[in-house]
Amino acid sequence: MNRLIAIGAVVVLGAGLALSPAMGEPTGSTGAPAGRTNFSGSKTINVAGKRVVVEVAARRNFSFFGQPQGRLQASVYLATADGSSLPGITNVKISLVQGQQRWSPVLASLPDDVASYQYYVAQNGPLWQVNSSAIAKIEFRVGQNTHRVDVPVKIYATRDLVPVAG
Repeated sequence: MNRLIAIGAVVVLGAGLALSPAMGEPTGSTGAPAGRTNFSGSKTINVAGKRVVVEVAARRNFSFFGQPQGRLQASVYLATADGSSLPGITNVKISLVQGQQRWSPVLASLPDDVASYQYYVAQNGPLWQVNSSAIAKIEFRVGQNTHRVDVPVKIYATRDLVPVAG
């Protein structure tokens, strides 16, 4: 049976399975990613008494669907390290910095009813070199507190739709 792998979009496969929007890997019935191997970088920080994992993907999208070919996309994935509910994270922002260049897109939240993670995406970024490095500056709020974390990332290339035998 062939299955479809998608990056940058949620694809429902039936039987409680979906494809993780950032990784193109199968997820469980909760929608939580089964593996996050395609994220470019991650850091774990303490937020409101919980360990929160901040993962960032920076990729050049060379698909023939949607946005102009080769534009940078960014994904931000926030989750608790133990799978418990996140501590009321709001106002998530990203700036990708490479040398003197900065890309600060508006993130779109992918809707989900899972309390243990939040997932955000941005598209149509600059044409930075594949395999080059950048710093993802992530900022978010929990109550009145602002949290900031810098995550080093490597920009990789992808195509949105790839048939995979399985």
